[in-house]
Amino acid sequence: MSGADRMGRAALPDRLRRIVQARGRLLASAALAAATLLALPGGLRFSTRLLIAWDLGTLLYIGLIVAMMRRSDVDLIRSRSAFNDENRFTILLLIVGATMASFAAIVAELVNGRVQGVLQAGPMALAGVTVLLSWTFTHVVFAMHYAHEFYACDEQKDREGLKFPGEASPGYNDFLYFSFVIGCAAQTADVDVTASGMRSIVLVHGVVSFLFNTAILALTINIAAGLIGSGPGG
Repeated sequence: MSGADRMGRAALPDRLRRIVQARGRLLASAALAAATLLALPGGLRFSTRLLIAWDLGTLLYIGLIVAMMRRSDVDLIRSRSAFNDENRFTILLLIVGATMASFAAIVAELVNGRVQGVLQAGPMALAGVTVLLSWTFTHVVFAMHYAHEFYACDEQKDREGLKFPGEASPGYNDFLYFSFVIGCAAQTADVDVTASGMRSIVLVHGVVSFLFNTAILALTINIAAGLIGSGPGG
């Protein structure tokens, strides 16, 4: 075996170790979701099992991220940004894709959760919880992405790209604020976007938020119609 082959094989475990360290919370959440999907009784509809698994995995991820954010200062964000720099755009796209796919499962659950044309309480509650968790999950992920893009090293200095009023070194709370303002109001509020790379992320986030909010509106109308249909006169 040549020296290059040995180095290549040695680099593989190191790469796996880096992936686990950088994406440990995401991997743990995915593992919980997969285990839940397999553990739930087969008598449940697949869409029901899928949504329960997604909800538990998403809830774990949000909890782990919030706990991490609470104990992180700017130096930790900066070091984490350098560690997570590899393939971060791919990870973001996969997460957004998975979140959008959860809406397909919600639609399937609502369609299949009708008895004699009336939408049942269980599927409605599950759909509502999934929408709330998926919406929160999406904007938390984008907040992380904004923070790591801001503090990523570019020619020995932070890339930045966002200007927060009165805050030269923003923390995770600032990026959460920015992300959820886009998610709620589809605007950047009092934060200026000052770099092309950051504008690209904001553009994707804005489009995703629009699609998300449109889907939420459609689902809300569907659930409301189900509630009306299940009333005394339905």
